[in-house]
Amino acid sequence: MAWSVHTWKILRISQSQFYQERSVPKHATAHIHKRYLQFQKTKRMKNHLFIFTFLLFPFISFSQTVMDSIGFYFETSKNYGNKNPTYEWEDKGEYATKRIGYWRGSPCGDVPETEKVVGVMRNDTIFINYNKKRDPFCDPRIGIAANAIDLVINTKKYPSYKNLALIEIKTEDCKTDSCLIENIDRIITKPFIIKKEIKVSEDWAGGFETYTIYYDYIEPILIEVNQKRVVHYRTNQGEKDIPTFISAKFYIKNWKKNEFIRIGEIKNPVKDENYEVKDYEIIKMDKSYKFEFNRELIENQKLINR
Repeated sequence: MAWSVHTWKILRISQSQFYQERSVPKHATAHIHKRYLQFQKTKRMKNHLFIFTFLLFPFISFSQTVMDSIGFYFETSKNYGNKNPTYEWEDKGEYATKRIGYWRGSPCGDVPETEKVVGVMRNDTIFINYNKKRDPFCDPRIGIAANAIDLVINTKKYPSYKNLALIEIKTEDCKTDSCLIENIDRIITKPFIIKKEIKVSEDWAGGFETYTIYYDYIEPILIEVNQKRVVHYRTNQGEKDIPTFISAKFYIKNWKKNEFIRIGEIKNPVKDENYEVKDYEIIKMDKSYKFEFNRELIENQKLINR
């Protein structure tokens, strides 16, 4: 006969904080306890600590301390424990809050994390992207996660906030390039994004190539490539080194399929008859212009695991 083993007892935290139950055969309890002790001693505690933090994140506030200039932000619900939460607007003077959702599921990507949520206002609609993504460092056998998220809005900036429509969007469902670009531009400033800068090359004349890579977990979502190409001239006025600057951003649609959107520009020097640079002409990079990133170099970068 099966009986109930309370994980919250094994983890020595209160039942109200961790309500997961699992039915297992009675003889399995010793095995569960033994595995937990081994888990405590493992050298990979850092990775598993992240998973436990994710399991318990409904009880940890990821709220922004400063409201975005756009006038609204998202925070973990303060009335998470309320058995009958309201999904109506709650007026709190200068600000108003509204529960936008509650999720329960695998701790490896099924449940949105508050800090990853981004939104954009368009007329009377807020488009919300929860940016849910599979965590490659997470073991789903660890348990169940849950979260409740509130929208907090400045009532002075948006006095008609009760008439706003809230619509969920997903990056993978973006039908236009601008949709993908806008979402990536908003999330690269978030603390969960890993930013890595690489100096690929540098020459004697001052030319160089640099990469700035933004990772969401282990996959790049944005790659910035900057080059300075120097041409050496011998003139009647002497020798001169004149640079041309090339830069491009690669917004990644699908890393495995090598799908991306490239936006770039070329700054060509405008020279006089004495080869003096008077100004720079900025030209948008045409689709036919050959300028790519080194995929092998990026894949060989070592990232610190969360």
